[in-house]
This record gives sequence, C-alpha cells and structure tokens, in this order.
Amino acid sequence: YAVNGAGIESAIKDREGNAIVVDHTNPQLTVSYPDPQGKDEANNIFYYGKKTENIDVSFNFVERNFFPEDVTILLDDSNVTPESTDDNTIGISFAADEKNFYQLKAAYTDRSTNEMDDYTGPKLVVDKTDPVVEADYSGLTEQKTYDGDDVFYYASEQTINVTITDEFVDLSTIEATVVDCDNTETRFTDIENALKDRDNWSYNDEKKAYVNTAAKLSEDGNYEITITCADLAKNTGTYKQKV
Repeated sequence: YAVNGAGIESAIKDREGNAIVVDHTNPQLTVSYPDPQGKDEANNIFYYGKKTENIDVSFNFVERNFFPEDVTILLDDSNVTPESTDDNTIGISFAADEKNFYQLKAAYTDRSTNEMDDYTGPKLVVDKTDPVVEADYSGLTEQKTYDGDDVFYYASEQTINVTITDEFVDLSTIEATVVDCDNTETRFTDIENALKDRDNWSYNDEKKAYVNTAAKLSEDGNYEITITCADLAKNTGTYKQKV
C-alpha cells in the first residue's frame, strides 16, 4: 500500500481521507544506449571509439506510481547522479575517456514494495587508440639497410613476423596487399592469403597483441607489403614496407 504522503491521488480514501493505492505489479525497465561503433556477437560488450565523446544512457521505467528518487543507479559500483528526469525516464551521461571500461547497474523498489529485477548492463569499452601494426623478418641472413633508402635487403628466404598490438582487433578486417615494386600489377596472392587468414593469427595475452608468422618471402623479388586492420571500436592501423 502507498498512501497520500507519497503524493499519490486516489478516488479510494480511508476514514482519515488518506488515498489508498493497491499495486501488485513489479516495475519494468528498458535501457537505451548510444549506438556503439562495434559489439560482440552476443551483444554483451559495446565498443565506443573516437566518434564518442560522452555516453548518454536513458533508463525507461514502466511503473504507474514512479518516484525517481527511489531508484539506485550504479556506474562501476558508484552511485550516479541523474542528468535529467522526465516522467518515467532517468537520463545519465558520462565522459568516454581515452581508454576505459564501464558497466551500469540499476535497482528499484516501488512504494508498494514491488521489486524490479536488478539490472546489469553490457560491458562498455571505450577505446580511442589505433592498432599498432608492425613486422620484422627472420631468415638465415641479416637485414641490410642503406642511408636514404627505405628498403630492407635480405639474401635468403624470410618469414614475415607480423604483430598487431591491440586487444580488440577485429580479425575479419585484416587486409594485405603484396605487390612487385617494379610492377604493381603483379600480386603475390599466396602471401596475401597467409597474412589475411584468421586461422594464422594467435593472441599473445602478455603482449596484448595478435601475431602471425605464416607468411614467407621465398622467391627473389622486390616486394611492397601493406597490411591494414581495424579494431572493434573502428580505430585503424596500417603497416607498409618494401623488402
């Protein structure tokens, strides 16, 4: 029961003139987030990148006798002060920092003691850092370089050891182009495919990086290697080198 001390009006009164409200319905909640730059397949993780300055979230309650002051909203287990309240909606906003992780929770019991199911939102990942794409080469001979020349020279077959430093890389975005420097119409598709194949990439948890060592330069040639990728927040990285 909720009485008129809560500010509720009712046509049903007790002998003292207090309004009587009978409410057996549990409050319901839907939560709206800004569109992320990426999601995981289960929609349990939202990724926000450089396009996002603030994350504005709306909590929309289905509850006839709603009092926003009775709602508890937590951001990473700390109470959040609402930015706005409008009818049955509470709005909050927080800055999307350079790189951080967030999660929202909410709890609410109406004044007739009906409890809403506790809400735990998706994990929110803010990532505004571009992936770093690097490569080194391993073989029987050492690398030679010359002043004023951006080409790496080798006298034997080389394995391309590619590292992408970014724990949120989207492997489906990895593209590779390997062409003959003297004739860019000539492409080395076997090398390109080895660099793009998702099965050739493994995650190094210590380095927070993905590694691929499947591609080899086995024929004499002047190669130009370009590798591009994006992470789940749509930040991009590029590697380019002549060998």
